[in-house]
Amino acid sequence: MDTKKLPIEPAHRLTSMLLDHFIMTLVAMVFIAPVALLNFKESGANNSLFSGGWGLLPLLGFALYFCKDVFQGRSLAKRALKLQLVDDKTGEPADPVNTVIRNFFCFIWPIEVIVALMNTERRIGDRVAGTRLERFDAAKEPSEISYARLSIAILLAVGFVLLIIFGTNELLGMEG
Repeated sequence: MDTKKLPIEPAHRLTSMLLDHFIMTLVAMVFIAPVALLNFKESGANNSLFSGGWGLLPLLGFALYFCKDVFQGRSLAKRALKLQLVDDKTGEPADPVNTVIRNFFCFIWPIEVIVALMNTERRIGDRVAGTRLERFDAAKEPSEISYARLSIAILLAVGFVLLIIFGTNELLGMEG
């Protein structure tokens, strides 16, 4: 029987989401923690994470979270659990831009978990981005990496983080 066609069990799906979240939070913290500690040491708790000479370094940490699936639709967790994001119509590995759009929905993560447990192939972000999760098929020929699409995905992630951070600061009347 073709294991790719077997449904993904809810426990496997939940494990994938939790492992992705844990790994990417650790990766983001590599960029965020040093700057936060330096800013706190220099100015106390009233200083913004994004102020000072290294202020935009945390931006990279946040943006990487959204870019976790850009290489062949497979994050570190998906590689460990033998899963892959694919284009919902073609079945080819998901486009980097679509994976970033999909991952913007981490802001409603608790809702995404509930939706993903009800339909283990497609959470809300997948429906918007036109992707789905399936078991990885090693026999399938990998698609060629489009560095242009990869660059667009990274710029989209950075732009989204800038919009959230500086937009939120503006709404709250804080300095950026």
